[in-house]
Amino acid sequence: MRITPTGISFSARQLRDYTFSAVSDEAYALPYQWVHSRIKHLSVTEREEKSHWHILLYPTPSGGLTLRLNNGQNESLDDFKIALGRPSVASSAN
Repeated sequence: MRITPTGISFSARQLRDYTFSAVSDEAYALPYQWVHSRIKHLSVTEREEKSHWHILLYPTPSGGLTLRLNNGQNESLDDFKIALGRPSVASSAN
C-alpha cells in the first residue's frame, strides 16, 4: 500500500481483510469485501502484469471522508470511522 497526495494505492495481493487510513485524530478501517465490491469503480493503473487500484478519499462538509468512484458517485466512510484518542497536555508531560 502506498499513500499519495491524492489517496491510497494498493495492489490486490497486498490487501487482506482491511485497509487502513489515518487522518489526524481518526482512522478508517475499510473491509476488504466492501472495497472489492467496488473495485470496478476504482481508478486503476496497469503496468506490465501488475494492476494498482487507487482509493481516492475526499473530505465531506460534515468533517468525514468519502470514497470517490470513477462512475461519479461518492461513498461515505462514516461507518468505518475509528476515533483515535489524543493524549492530553498533562498526560504527555509525564
